[in-house]
Amino acid sequence: MNTRGFAGACVSLLILTSAAMLAQAATSGLKALTYSSSGAKLTKTGHVALIGCPRSDATIQVTLGRLVYTKSQPVTVVAVLRNVGTSDCQYVAPAGAEPLWLGLCGVLSLTVDNPKGVHVFPAKGVVNCPALVNSVLTPGESLTASGSWDQRKLYPSRGFVPRGKYRQRVGNVITFSVTLR
Repeated sequence: MNTRGFAGACVSLLILTSAAMLAQAATSGLKALTYSSSGAKLTKTGHVALIGCPRSDATIQVTLGRLVYTKSQPVTVVAVLRNVGTSDCQYVAPAGAEPLWLGLCGVLSLTVDNPKGVHVFPAKGVVNCPALVNSVLTPGESLTASGSWDQRKLYPSRGFVPRGKYRQRVGNVITFSVTLR
């Protein structure tokens, strides 16, 4: 076996993959692209509206663990909400909830649309949330919340969605395009 040829092919593949990911990052507005043992981690930042403070005073930084997911692999995001202003901001969350989450009844919304732009997660309909209360985010303070989608559609059945590209949105501000294979 020619190990030099194999090693050279691996390095070439790594360079081509990295270049393609950097090109995708540049065109999709990503703020950071970092690597871990599980592949690329993507981070986007933006501003989000909270109660009692201007949109410019609250930032959100959302990290997605990877670009491509296999069937049934959870698509998980972590969001850091930070008050960068000089006055208190309020957010709504379930009373006493720790850790905080994204999605239905969470700190911020988490939605998924299919390749045709049709909403597939969460399901539409009536939801019973736990008691929701206003909480305060003081200047300089931050909070972390996470959310996950198991690649299932919730209506009319709980089956897996078809393979393809999906748009995952956090807080109606940050959007990632993920591929399901």
